[in-house]
Amino acid sequence: MIKISDKTQCCGCSSCDEICPVNCINMVEDNEGFLFPQVDTSACINCGACDKACPIIQADCVDAGEIVEVFEQPKTIGGWIKDDAIRADSSSGGAFSLFANYVLSNGGIVYGAAICNDNVVRHIAVEKTEDLYRLRGSKYVQSIIGDSYFKIKQNLNTGRMVLFVGTPCQAAGLYSFLGKQKYDNLYIIDFICHGTPSPKVFDAYVKYLEKKHGCSINSFRFRTKDRGWNPSGLQLGTVIEMSNGKHIRNYPAFKDPFMNGFLDDSYLRDSCYSCRFKSLPKYYADITIADFWGVTKDYPQLNDGKGTSLVLLNCEHGAIIFDLVQADFFGKEVDFEKSIRRNQTLIKSAKQNSRRNQFFREFQSKSFSYLMIKYMNPFVWAEHKMIAITWKLVQKIIRDITRYIIEVLNITWKEDN
Repeated sequence: MIKISDKTQCCGCSSCDEICPVNCINMVEDNEGFLFPQVDTSACINCGACDKACPIIQADCVDAGEIVEVFEQPKTIGGWIKDDAIRADSSSGGAFSLFANYVLSNGGIVYGAAICNDNVVRHIAVEKTEDLYRLRGSKYVQSIIGDSYFKIKQNLNTGRMVLFVGTPCQAAGLYSFLGKQKYDNLYIIDFICHGTPSPKVFDAYVKYLEKKHGCSINSFRFRTKDRGWNPSGLQLGTVIEMSNGKHIRNYPAFKDPFMNGFLDDSYLRDSCYSCRFKSLPKYYADITIADFWGVTKDYPQLNDGKGTSLVLLNCEHGAIIFDLVQADFFGKEVDFEKSIRRNQTLIKSAKQNSRRNQFFREFQSKSFSYLMIKYMNPFVWAEHKMIAITWKLVQKIIRDITRYIIEVLNITWKEDN
């Protein structure tokens, strides 16, 4: 029976909930807005299915057979989809749509995160190319999986091709839910994930905006390229369309209060600060996609200001589907180590903001406008960034001095000998 005594040991993937044969597990929101499994012990039959489906528990049980076809180091591609309209509608270079179009054109089905009409982010299924726009673009909120894993298994068992896109922990959750079974008709894509912010905080932000402007929100775009795409990411911003026709634009993104707190790591899920899925090789995902941050330094020809994707092919299965679609992709193979210099969240967890616990204590009782001023403004973000940069410089100076002293001592020791 699944027991969560330490919140860092649950990623909220819902795999345990979906696998339970007697439906005695429900995902329940905690006071921070994150979902955790709650077990009806009176109905539990102690079958152990939930433990076997938990990706965090199973992360300690990976055997050699699971990584036979997994590349020790991913084959790394940089570039963009050749369809200009799709690329313009995508967060970076449109890599997701490249694979999604192939699956749909072969009668398949695509599962991914969408912002629904109630401004809640949920995983949904898309079966038509014209509906793919709902899954494009970044959503900086943890999505609700619902019964997606269960439906995916049904699709697979009928022989239908399936593409699933989600966070690394959601991808690992699906892999564990399926009993670590490999399906030729399943493609799993994750992305380089910074962490998942609280849906409850986002909901509070939505309500704040609707109250302030006296109308509802029609659409919320966490990332736009209205001002182009740059490897630094600073020009990217949010665009919020209100039902009265007004558009709220925040550039750069840290000027948006919610994005500011996200970038400052103020309200990520507990497990994100010690993520279990920051290692290679990736046995649970065929492909990893991301923005190719820092591309200009080593590959200036791969940046035309319209968005560049980084595509990591983690295994033979991922490499095969890329071979099938690469005619629709402009790009080239790039050096893995160079490609992740500015994508360190592939292998490193976010560092918890020292004021996170204080934020959530005040979140229970204070107004959102109060929280915005105290925790979610550009000056606070800049202050924390400056402290981080200063500390890195201090560390570098200490390392350089230490290295110099060691070199001097080594010389002295050699002379004495």
